[in-house]
Amino acid sequence: MKIFLIILSVILIVAVVLMLFMVISAPKKKDYEHLTAPRIIEKPDVSALIVPFDGDPNVVLKEAFGDMFKAYYKVKGAPKGPTQLPSVARYENFDDKLHDVETMTQEELKSVPWKGFTAIPVPAGSTLPEGAPSSVRLETLSYGTIAEVIHFGPYDQEKPVIIALKKFIEDEGYEIVGLHEEEYILGPGMPFSKPEKYITFIRYQVKRK
Repeated sequence: MKIFLIILSVILIVAVVLMLFMVISAPKKKDYEHLTAPRIIEKPDVSALIVPFDGDPNVVLKEAFGDMFKAYYKVKGAPKGPTQLPSVARYENFDDKLHDVETMTQEELKSVPWKGFTAIPVPAGSTLPEGAPSSVRLETLSYGTIAEVIHFGPYDQEKPVIIALKKFIEDEGYEIVGLHEEEYILGPGMPFSKPEKYITFIRYQVKRK
């Protein structure tokens, strides 16, 4: 009985320490508030694991992210935990969805097909790990000149932020030349993540007109 209590105490202590570590290391809104104004910057290309998706978002997005992370955690030298870089997704038909937001209910939108790919950066020189799902590719994720802004809150409240970002791009004399990209700093499946606390970068590759 005494040994059992000791083991239980150790487990509880470890659990508390892990919980505190997760709280401390979780992304904080205050760390990104200075990025709520759109900006144009140069962003370097990165090596990344990429998984395409095309279809019902309730199915294909979950599968794509699942396959991507299965491969990622097998990549030697890839940072894990708090040091892990955020995942991203690029959407080929995002402008169509912005229009759909005006004409469809949220329930209808959930079944509208999405097309694009998910990606997560890996160290330069990485190789595709043995046993990775067949859907996963190792490619260069290109950037260059980008326009970006941070969004706080649920994804169904992104539209005003996207419109403001596109106006900023136009006013600055640039045009969009790449897909709509979202980088998930804090999102579904992450510790302490609720829709009202989501932190998302929204960005586009751009060039001078």
